[in-house]
Amino acid sequence: MFIKTFIPTTGNHTIDIPESFFGKMVEVVFREMEDKPKSEAANQLDAITNRYSKFPKTDSNKHPFNRIEANDYE
Repeated sequence: MFIKTFIPTTGNHTIDIPESFFGKMVEVVFREMEDKPKSEAANQLDAITNRYSKFPKTDSNKHPFNRIEANDYE
């Protein structure tokens, strides 16, 4: 099976197929897709965002940070 996804910009396109299909009968089907396909990295980013967006957020501006006090551990 070979799938090629693209957005046509003109009326004439050439598709390069793998050599394993040479000499065989192939079927070409065109169908309109709803959305632009996402890359694997985008899918992983969405999964991470969904996983960690459920945790409560805190505003760190409400917590003062004193560097001298933080480094004075003796």
